[in-house]
Amino acid sequence: MLEIEERYDLAFSRPFGLAFAKLGARLHMTPTQVSILSLVIGSGGGFLLVRSDIYALVIIACVAIVIAGLLDSADGQLARLTNQSTEIGRIIDGIVDNAVFVTFYFCAIFYMVPEYGLYYMVLLGAFGGGAHSWKSSVYELHKAEFQLYVGGYKDSRLPSPDEVRETFVRDTLFQKIVYVLYLDYCKKQQNSGFRKQEVRKKFETLAFSDETRDKFVSLYRKANLDMLYWWAWVGGTNVQRAGIIISLLFMRFDIYLMINGLSLIPFYIIGKMQARKDREILEAFDETT
Repeated sequence: MLEIEERYDLAFSRPFGLAFAKLGARLHMTPTQVSILSLVIGSGGGFLLVRSDIYALVIIACVAIVIAGLLDSADGQLARLTNQSTEIGRIIDGIVDNAVFVTFYFCAIFYMVPEYGLYYMVLLGAFGGGAHSWKSSVYELHKAEFQLYVGGYKDSRLPSPDEVRETFVRDTLFQKIVYVLYLDYCKKQQNSGFRKQEVRKKFETLAFSDETRDKFVSLYRKANLDMLYWWAWVGGTNVQRAGIIISLLFMRFDIYLMINGLSLIPFYIIGKMQARKDREILEAFDETT
């Protein structure tokens, strides 16, 4: 949905991602192969950071994480171009994106261990990296729910952990690994603390009921377009990727980790704002039902 796309994506990620997707289609690549290519390039760039004293390698790593982001956009567009969209493909896409960032965090703090000490850097890396993971997952949840409720895109619906346990096929070792990672992701989403599972169920009922849909969509769109703007600034992948790149180029990844961790304060405030707006939407229906 264009109305919830960030300006960076509209101006850069989507156009270049589409170009990669068209090239992939000509080469008869699958979306999963593009995702794996994103993983190889992104993680390969991250591993270069173990030698952050060589500035040329830092620049290559920064270019690699940008290209990985473009390929992350391309795999979804290729799936739609070639009608190859699958549930497990979307899951793999998310896992690859997380794996690239984990590599960057791990290798960047590894280089700084001799200067600051192992204990300090592990704590700082866990603080900044954990904040990244939580903020990104919450932002992606609210984007997906906007597409589900307002756009009616039912494939954007995030299942509950119980639904994952009941329906996810786990016949092969690969499927079992993906299952564990996806189940953990769904648990984090359900327990984010800002939109409880019972609220999501009520929203879903209101969004797909003929009697309430029009009113609900109007209220939800008005309340959440502004909220998505703030979620993007405090927890969007693009903002955090930019922070990683800038801090690496200035050789101060430690400062980025501190700032990213401390950004949990405004993140928490925005979460409380979100919870209040959710209550207001439900109250608007309680008054008439």
